[in-house]
Amino acid sequence: TIIYQYVFFIFALLNGKEMSSKEIKCIKIEDFKNTNFAVDYVDEDFVLVRDFKGIPIEKDHPVKMDCFFIIHCIEGNLRIFLNGKEYQLETGNVLFCLPTMVINRVMTSVEHQVKIVGFSTRLLSRVIPRNKGMWNTGSYLYQNPVHQICEENIANIRIYNTLVEAKIEEINKPYSRHILHILLSALFCEI
Repeated sequence: TIIYQYVFFIFALLNGKEMSSKEIKCIKIEDFKNTNFAVDYVDEDFVLVRDFKGIPIEKDHPVKMDCFFIIHCIEGNLRIFLNGKEYQLETGNVLFCLPTMVINRVMTSVEHQVKIVGFSTRLLSRVIPRNKGMWNTGSYLYQNPVHQICEENIANIRIYNTLVEAKIEEINKPYSRHILHILLSALFCEI
């Protein structure tokens, strides 16, 4: 975990932009436990959010992510200011928000729909193989956080979403939480 945080911190330093002079609030997975609005599921390693209103941030107040977020724009569009740089997401785009990245501001269209999945760095250290390819991927995602999902992958993601939603509904059944973690890990790898 410390290695991942250090690497992403180095990426931030190498590619850092002038940040706002405001104090930057750090967002962790645990912070989502304090709100029920727009949060579909949260535990120590995952959070599933269906709207930016579910993210515990104040308007125009920068926040640093202490977890890995994947933001999938399902409908409409949004503008997100990440590390001082503006990114546009349209339907079908995903944004990878790595740990230590700073979200300065988010603006959404009136009719928008997003799915946000957050992964703890602890979980990622168990799921992602530690090799040169992982470091290259991390560097690439830091430089290019927005990507278009192809139709084939969208179909696969819908299947995962259906399975994840079913497990969330029966989370109190034996092994459901473990199955949910496996499904979310597989979804991460799929994306």
